[in-house]
Amino acid sequence: MNFFKIKTTWSNFELWLFKLALFSGSALIGAYFSETVLGFAKYFFIVFVISTAWATLTWINKMKKEK
Repeated sequence: MNFFKIKTTWSNFELWLFKLALFSGSALIGAYFSETVLGFAKYFFIVFVISTAWATLTWINKMKKEK
């Protein structure tokens, strides 16, 4: 099963969720380069884990439905 060959559509909410996962992950990486953001690192990590899991599950469910 090749995930990259299956085409799917995303709603605005699903795209927002994916962007949130990317933003929180990049903010988490950026937190290690700035002392001012380092205080928020645990919150960024929590948002990153939750939104990444949610986006991944949404993507997998959409792939199963379109098969």
